[in-house]
Amino acid sequence: ALAQPHLVTLGGACDAKKDLNGLTFMLQGNTLSGAPYWKALHQDEFIYWDPDCDSSGDGTKRWIIDSHAPSTTAANDLDGDGNCSYHARINSEDSTRPPDSGWWTMECEKGARSEYFLVLME
Repeated sequence: ALAQPHLVTLGGACDAKKDLNGLTFMLQGNTLSGAPYWKALHQDEFIYWDPDCDSSGDGTKRWIIDSHAPSTTAANDLDGDGNCSYHARINSEDSTRPPDSGWWTMECEKGARSEYFLVLME
């Protein structure tokens, strides 16, 4: 696997989430699964991998962009909210790093999810 980038800058978010664009995320460490996670500089926004975001037992593994810090001790539902609520997600079996670019699902209008092509630039 490729080494995790220390810094990544986000682009491609929808207008409703445009404050995410241009944020630079710094590698923080690892969650319980061993997956790395990143935090935005000067802001509480995070990128992390969650094997089961609502602890249902049959969740889809995914990378998540969220305003809540992920737990480093919980096995799943890393933001502890009991449901899958966040800015964006992309399903992925690869916990070593999020894709450099890809179609992420974002909720940009209340209750409506759409795909946006997000880029994480090193």
